[in-house]
Amino acid sequence: MADDDNDVRRQESCVVPDHDVGACCDTTASSDEDLRDDDEALSIHDAIKMVGFGTFQKRLLVVSGLMFMADAVEVMLLSFLQVLVKKEWDLTYTQEAGITAAVFAGELPGALFWGFFADKYGRRKGFLLSALCIAVFGILSAFVPDVWWLMVCRAMVGFGVSGALVPFDLMAEFLPDTERARVLLAFQLFWTVGIAFVAIVAWVVIDAWGWRWLTGLCATPLVLVLMSFPWMPESPKWLVDQHRYAEAIDVLHATAQLNGTSLPASVRLKPLESSKYNKGRGVRDLCSPVLWRVSTMLFLIWLGFGLSYYGIILLFPRIFKPDDGQAFNYTCIFLAAVAEVLGVFLTIAIVDKIGRRMTQIVLYFLCTVAVVLSAFDFDLVALTILAMAARAFIMGASSVTWLATPEAFPTHVRTSGHGIASAMCRIGGFITPFIADSEDMSVAYVCAIYGFCLFLTTGAAVLLPPDTIDPDLPCEMKRLGDDDGRELELVALTGSSATEDSSLSGSSDPATDESDL
Repeated sequence: MADDDNDVRRQESCVVPDHDVGACCDTTASSDEDLRDDDEALSIHDAIKMVGFGTFQKRLLVVSGLMFMADAVEVMLLSFLQVLVKKEWDLTYTQEAGITAAVFAGELPGALFWGFFADKYGRRKGFLLSALCIAVFGILSAFVPDVWWLMVCRAMVGFGVSGALVPFDLMAEFLPDTERARVLLAFQLFWTVGIAFVAIVAWVVIDAWGWRWLTGLCATPLVLVLMSFPWMPESPKWLVDQHRYAEAIDVLHATAQLNGTSLPASVRLKPLESSKYNKGRGVRDLCSPVLWRVSTMLFLIWLGFGLSYYGIILLFPRIFKPDDGQAFNYTCIFLAAVAEVLGVFLTIAIVDKIGRRMTQIVLYFLCTVAVVLSAFDFDLVALTILAMAARAFIMGASSVTWLATPEAFPTHVRTSGHGIASAMCRIGGFITPFIADSEDMSVAYVCAIYGFCLFLTTGAAVLLPPDTIDPDLPCEMKRLGDDDGRELELVALTGSSATEDSSLSGSSDPATDESDL
């Protein structure tokens, strides 16, 4: 009889003997409660820690990074494309700016779409479809007959590129706490690699073969992403949030095998607290009393850095005067792009020492200073140094914003919240070409606009809630009080005991909850 009871319990707990997905039955609410009360069941947070960091995450980092790199490639490509196409097709200023604006016009709905899509249908599907969209329309852009078809293709590329948040969040959900900050900041290096990749390819290709070859070659990294898709796993945290425990266990076993670690053969997983308490609320949680402050400030920061970052990329090629009969001063542009690597390493060095919030405050402010100083008529060497400083500081600051955003939201709204934040960034990107490329405004005036924008972004970072005791740990939402979920509490874990972030929840009582990320 005891053996029969154990068998029933294994079925309810979604244990998968011999890792057989088909052996798992559907998990009901009652079995969720049984799992939570079972001391032998692991939280997904603890399971990820047992799996550890190793070959699996390194491989995922490369594949996800190539997708993240695509966003940078498209941004850097615009600084060349709009100038070259304007000359070939004799475009007006509005048409020239429209090429850049079309990309961000596609990215705005795309960021919202991919965020909601990945929360509902999974990170893996969102990853594949967004990469496919970039590859197809990126290659088609090289064959367009006129500026209007180019705008359509670039808008669709932008729609796909905005899905870069999905692999970033997927990567975050596979990382143990101890590795998250370091790896996700290193993830930003793929952005810089993308920027440098375009600069080098443009240097080699433009004068010899023109912008069409450049545009087509910039889509090639996505081919590698698509080739790796059969290996690409689904996020086990998303699977647990969807009560698909057997599939989550299979992914964890495969991850452990690649990392040279192991999980118990009959491991059981507890459901996420958000799966139980917040079911049916969805994106509305972003407006809850718990999350409204951090959501609002993060969305404003994303708007500010989107306007400023893309503006800086478009502005400095205009400031640098080309020499030797070339279309651009490639040396200065390349040095400014490479400086972003320094920004990432600077951020890695300081973020765990002074925290997410303070790192953003310091770096956004330093970028403000560098951009404002660029308004003055310095020599080329000084302007190059200022450009490198501006790119390094904005890259470092925005990297921490990327890191802090998925940590701020629980699993069931993580990519939705990240998607809305990314959409705010795209709004800034949509506006910025009409500022950076304006023929009616001087360089000094444009620098003043971006300096003011960065100053406001710094202010939004100041208004962020203070970091938790251990900023590597994100929040989890738990329903308290009445059944309709109007009263919510934000809790975070430190070690094995839960510690509440009172600055966010407004309460000082300890909670007993698992970390969600």
